[in-house]
Amino acid sequence: MKINFRKQSSVYLDYASTTPVSKEVVLAMNKFWTKHFHNPNGLYQASVDSHNYIEGFRKKIASHFDVRAQEIVFTSGGTESDNLAIQGVVYAFLKNNKTVTPHVIVSSIEHPAVLECVTNLEKQKKIRVSVIPVLGSGVIDISALKKEITKETILVSVMHVNNEIGVVQPVKEISKIIRHFKKNTVGDHNSVYPLLHTDASQSIAYCDISLHALGFDLLSCNAGKICGPKGVGLLITRKHVPIESILFGGSQEFSIRPGTQALPLIAGFSQALEDALSHKDAEVQRLREYKKYLYEFFVERYSEVIINGSQDEFLSVPSILNISYPHIESDLLVIELDHKGFCVSSKTACKYDNPDESYVLQALRPEMNDLPEAYGTLRISFGRYTKKKDIVAFTKAFSEVVDKYQKFQSVLEK
Repeated sequence: MKINFRKQSSVYLDYASTTPVSKEVVLAMNKFWTKHFHNPNGLYQASVDSHNYIEGFRKKIASHFDVRAQEIVFTSGGTESDNLAIQGVVYAFLKNNKTVTPHVIVSSIEHPAVLECVTNLEKQKKIRVSVIPVLGSGVIDISALKKEITKETILVSVMHVNNEIGVVQPVKEISKIIRHFKKNTVGDHNSVYPLLHTDASQSIAYCDISLHALGFDLLSCNAGKICGPKGVGLLITRKHVPIESILFGGSQEFSIRPGTQALPLIAGFSQALEDALSHKDAEVQRLREYKKYLYEFFVERYSEVIINGSQDEFLSVPSILNISYPHIESDLLVIELDHKGFCVSSKTACKYDNPDESYVLQALRPEMNDLPEAYGTLRISFGRYTKKKDIVAFTKAFSEVVDKYQKFQSVLEK
């Protein structure tokens, strides 16, 4: 099958949603679709070869995170990895503790895979949940977190980088707080609980995601955010972490995630991760220039624009800029920009109780819930194949859309 890598007619600025698969990744996967298609769990040599390939990729991926190969569990993606981390830890605790209701802490801006998972567990009365607010910068309120940790807390789940506003959370600091709690309150620095889980899907290409840098017990991520294939992710679960499988059917992936492993996708994941990390420094510098250009455009041209989340280069990734503009609804902005050839995503931060609006921005700017005018919100996110001319062209298109609706509003007011 011949794959066409020609430039698409539209400009793609929604990398935080998903990324195009790179040519290098496609080439890395090709031979595993037909030549090495065998089930890696069989006894004959072809199956053993497939198994060995998987273990080679597992070892290579583990080295990037500074963990053991046996601590890497392949999954179908980030959502499954988050669910496996949370439910797996909760069920392992409940298996041996029948009288204590475990306590789980999450931030108010976690991915739905985390928030909906803990909400469901709480509805079943399996856990008690504390939701920690964020500051205006988008960073979790550390003082509130410290107050919520108790001896019943078994898990703290805080994403490394938020997928809507691109703000980096202080995962390493949270890890230190948990260790301090174990030593001084629990009285045992070797205590298993509380555990720390982080979703690093948005940070993997731009931040240090090693164990040394973050101090995690469990980490989730997926290949679809780094120009790898969709349908494959991983969960790192350290050897001291008690965890139960949430699926049934086989003993694959150390009996934590049953099902025949997708060797071609794992090969693509390995290649995508290697490429992302080898080009990380250059990409961070390049994309930060693009983000600065966009930021200055909005600030200098439109005083009414709200920039959502901290723009400090140490508190945000260079690939995401989230803005809110009054008087034009989010969906309308997206449709108009799409008509002009630009793919971006939308959220609206106006009324708090609207399920279609961004809970992240509601948590970040609660005062916006009382504004009389709806603020249409755009997340502009870019990556490997974004060019400076794309950013420049986007600013022109955005201006044209705003000018159009300002003129329309003027006519209505006459």
